[in-house]
Amino acid sequence: MLYPRAYAERQTGSDAWSMQTECLVTTGGAAKLDLRIRFLQLVNREIGKLDAPLANFPDAGDLHYQPVDSFAVQGQTLQSWQETCEREVTLVNLNIEQLEAAPTTHDFVFPAGQQIETRT
Repeated sequence: MLYPRAYAERQTGSDAWSMQTECLVTTGGAAKLDLRIRFLQLVNREIGKLDAPLANFPDAGDLHYQPVDSFAVQGQTLQSWQETCEREVTLVNLNIEQLEAAPTTHDFVFPAGQQIETRT
């Protein structure tokens, strides 16, 4: 499991924020390499109660609610939970001779997101 760098650096050193993978390749000439890295990213799903009833649903940033562990709506109990979403990073046309001469790092990020689902 990997954590955000800022979080991991504040811990006692047991939480990693980076990962390194090494592959052995035998080739002749100017071979190219395509990589596809797939992984699961943890997503927090938070349940909340609105501070007040709404006449119109505002933009996500303007929504004021109180997070709760669970509450009942129309006889159904809703709870906060964690799930994962699939992620993929693709690196194409990497020159193996250049990688051998000077190993490289490829950083990537996924933008933060927010999704709101309503129940009445």
